[in-house]
Amino acid sequence: MWWLIFSITFSVHPISSTPSKLQVLPIRSIKHPHTPKGIIDTVYFEDFEDGAPGWQLIDYTDVGPKWHPDTFHAYGGTGKSWWMGDPQIGGYLDHWYQVLDSPELTLPTGTIYLTFVMRRGIEEPQSYPPYDGWDGCNVRISTDGGNTWTVIEPDYPEYNCSSLYSFGYEHGEGPGVPGWGGSSPGFDWEAVQFNLSDYAEQTVKIRWAFASDPAYCTTDDSTLFGWQIDNIDIAGVFSSNAEGDDTLEFTRASLVPVAGQIWHLAEDPTAPSPTHIMSCATNGTYLPNLVDAMVSPFIHLPEVEEIYATFYLKGNMNDHDQFPNVDYFAFQLSPDGTQWFYISNPNGDPDDINYVYLLTDASEWFSFIEGYGESWDEDMAVYAGDSLQFRIVVYSDGDYVHLMGYMQQRATGW
Repeated sequence: MWWLIFSITFSVHPISSTPSKLQVLPIRSIKHPHTPKGIIDTVYFEDFEDGAPGWQLIDYTDVGPKWHPDTFHAYGGTGKSWWMGDPQIGGYLDHWYQVLDSPELTLPTGTIYLTFVMRRGIEEPQSYPPYDGWDGCNVRISTDGGNTWTVIEPDYPEYNCSSLYSFGYEHGEGPGVPGWGGSSPGFDWEAVQFNLSDYAEQTVKIRWAFASDPAYCTTDDSTLFGWQIDNIDIAGVFSSNAEGDDTLEFTRASLVPVAGQIWHLAEDPTAPSPTHIMSCATNGTYLPNLVDAMVSPFIHLPEVEEIYATFYLKGNMNDHDQFPNVDYFAFQLSPDGTQWFYISNPNGDPDDINYVYLLTDASEWFSFIEGYGESWDEDMAVYAGDSLQFRIVVYSDGDYVHLMGYMQQRATGW
């Protein structure tokens, strides 16, 4: 038996079925840390006494604009189309809010239309009252230079969601924001039309807006490539085929506030291996809207029959709202540094459960593999002989947060 260890111990039970095949586990009890039984050898051990060599500390809210012209599955098979996606991952990540804005235009009189073609590969809608969809996209209009925006309804195809969680809760716009969720039929291009006659003779800007929630994205399903548009025509006064100088007239932006990367090396004399730890906290607390990750170097796994990973942690992310509107952390692995799977579902089985974890009032160090034992796959031997990365991601919502945050030590046993 081979181990990879980081160190923590919870005993837990699932409390709810949640969006996108996520379930959340609370702390039920904390055991005193000890070395797991039956260890034959340790593949990887890190106690952070000499820093965190090879580890990356990443703020996933700092993503920048993702709308861009690209040859990826371009309309008509040649040239470029506008793509809301990251070529490195083939789509999008959690907690995005990406917009593509047209230049300011004065519309003519009469019956006028906005037309374009689109294709989309987005998380499938699901009911979670008051929402009926998760990730999604829509089209908006502004008559005041972009200070305020109104979602406009298409002639075709109609929005298939009346209240998207991604816009409404994740990004604070409230219930009732409509849009398209899910994928285009056959992932094919389809024609889109909006009637702009109510805005005739006004000066407007048009926005293509996309938002994702914190739970399910391209790294969970490679078919979720995001959103593409092409052959834009705005009332005959402006057009774009994603090629040429017209692309320079658009404004592209991420509307997600950059929360900040607060993982850092700290000291704690009570740590299982004193004195250094990695802490996701600042000034005795932590920050709202975090998506902060600690990412390990690639670790080569031996060709053996049983392989396990764990770590020790303590902390208090004191948010007592109902999941998913709550603060939590995730433990994940990746075979390529791009596609990430939850430790409870290391193969990314779409029918399996992806667990995330609550951390409240944990003032003593405990071992993850004991504390959340029923939530991780019993063995990672499917990756024997391969190299993996591991990451711990801390998520906080927009509520006011307080108390000590999240502390973690030791990748013992990888």
